[in-house]
Amino acid sequence: MKRFALLLLLPLLLANCSKTYSWKQRFVVLVNTPSGLVSGAAISEVKIRLVSDFFKGDIGGAKSSFHGEAAVVKLPNGRYLFALLDGAASWVVNDLYDQGVEGGVPELSKAFKAMDAPLTLSPKYYPLLVTFGDVSDPASVMRVDPADLAATFGAGYALREITLEVT
Repeated sequence: MKRFALLLLLPLLLANCSKTYSWKQRFVVLVNTPSGLVSGAAISEVKIRLVSDFFKGDIGGAKSSFHGEAAVVKLPNGRYLFALLDGAASWVVNDLYDQGVEGGVPELSKAFKAMDAPLTLSPKYYPLLVTFGDVSDPASVMRVDPADLAATFGAGYALREITLEVT
């Protein structure tokens, strides 16, 4: 009888099994300007939770969450460049896949935490960059092309790189 009860309870115990992988990362935006190199940084936390739902027939999946703020670069011309961090949980995963790290979330999380130097993001994973015509007017927001900062900020402005590192 006890074995039968255990067999009935086993699916309930397994139904909501999950494993969470998390890390804190420092996100740095480096910009070449006519006055020299400037940077802006933000620290954020990424959590990826592997979940399964036995009763719904789900074989599993991953849910990610991200807590942090945009990186802000104050430029010498008095303007600001904002790197919006929406989707930041996937940047490192995608870039590590591109670099040949194989496996699922556990292997990628382990590889990221083991890095001893910042990861330079591939341009295809750059975040959305924006600025404001008037920083006090949210309606004046403008998208900035990461390949052509000079078009928005003037001659001599160029995105040097965006890096991520575990903190």
